[in-house]
Amino acid sequence: MKRAAAYARVSSSKQSETSIETQFEFIEHFAKEANIAIVEKFYDKITASGTKERPQFNKMIENALASKYDAIIVYKYDRFIRDNIEDQSLIRKLEQRGIYVLSANERIDTSTPSGRFQRWVISGMNRFYIENLQQEINQKSTKVAEKAYFMGGIPPYGFKVVEIRDKEAAVVRKIFKMYDEGYSYKEIAQTLNRAGFRTRKGNSWGVTTIYDMLRNEKYSGTFVWRKGTHSNGRRKREDTVVVPNALPRIIDQELFDRIQKRFQKSLENRTAYYSKPLLRGIFYCGECGARMIPTGVKDNRYVCSAWKRGKHPVCVAISVDKADNFVLSYLKNNVLSEDIDYELLAKGYNTERALQDLEFKKKMEELSFKKAKIEQKIDNAVQAILNGSPFADRLEKEADKLKEELSDIQKSLEKLKSSGPSYVAAEELKEKFDEYRKKLHSDRETQRSLILEMIEKVTIYKGGYIEIKSKM
Repeated sequence: MKRAAAYARVSSSKQSETSIETQFEFIEHFAKEANIAIVEKFYDKITASGTKERPQFNKMIENALASKYDAIIVYKYDRFIRDNIEDQSLIRKLEQRGIYVLSANERIDTSTPSGRFQRWVISGMNRFYIENLQQEINQKSTKVAEKAYFMGGIPPYGFKVVEIRDKEAAVVRKIFKMYDEGYSYKEIAQTLNRAGFRTRKGNSWGVTTIYDMLRNEKYSGTFVWRKGTHSNGRRKREDTVVVPNALPRIIDQELFDRIQKRFQKSLENRTAYYSKPLLRGIFYCGECGARMIPTGVKDNRYVCSAWKRGKHPVCVAISVDKADNFVLSYLKNNVLSEDIDYELLAKGYNTERALQDLEFKKKMEELSFKKAKIEQKIDNAVQAILNGSPFADRLEKEADKLKEELSDIQKSLEKLKSSGPSYVAAEELKEKFDEYRKKLHSDRETQRSLILEMIEKVTIYKGGYIEIKSKM
């Protein structure tokens, strides 16, 4: 006797579908007539959330390909075939191993060429019906949306399907007014909650709800349908329906537009912020020594460049905010602290300069001695030429070389004088450090120039420990 697996499938959103129990009854009756033993049963429930996963189906196919059955029996072929191309390919794969998919309702012998052709026609008709129905629904929905009719779901806070709720509309206006006056999402939510207001679902107000409301065009009277996707509500689509002035307006258009410009400006500022990580070029991985590189605006992380290229197995990573702020905090609290003793700092600085002064004087004396010696040689050569020396030509060439050497020494002396030790007063140091502190709280480019001026290298290790090598 041949062995078979029975498979049933229903969608929880379609109440008219044949139940799993009824499908199995048809399958068992068919198997009994065909002298086939049902050895396992599988079923899937496709939920209303839209998931397309069929875990039991996949398990059954895995068993079938392992030769545990001679056939798979379904109530109708549309229970097995969901995607015409994909599932037809799977059926061919099963049949190549002698495993046939049989329908209890359609009674087709798929072991013959004509039977397989009939199944292909049935599956094609099923696919045509589904796609045609989807197209009709989509076209009708578009026409309805273009008239700005309600398309289902929960109306935005402040609206109901027939009329505006006056109390809710007042809350909507308050939200927009507070944000326009500079209040944060959190402050607005806290104000509403303290006043006893609740959302349409009866929940407390949160930051996300305020964020979404401030971006909802419907409050300005613009009807929008088919905007974004299920996973990304703000994704741009070519088939979005937008109908201006189709809804009762709660928020003045000028106010709505002003707030949207603020959002756009904020996005541009954030993009600019993360496009200029402060530590690029001086940030290194403590595990392998490779540079830490920023991964872009989306991730906002520094990662080990060797790991990213697959050259090192250890992933060392840290957020841009965390690393940059750590270094800025280090400068603020350790290098540019407000309680610096400038008198003591100036004394230490000048002591170091004094030691450099001795070295400076020594180099000046050496160069001056060389200069005087060459000048003497040049004078001797010139004097010999004037006295009619038989080596005049040779002495003239030698004098030219000496002049070049003298010129080089002169340049070295001038350079040394310009870079000589300088001494500072405590007041000068205070002014300089005040200037540094201003840079610390300035724009990103200024902060980066400060870091490059004061820090030689930053290293991060696997555990998150950060080491800073200062130039100060």
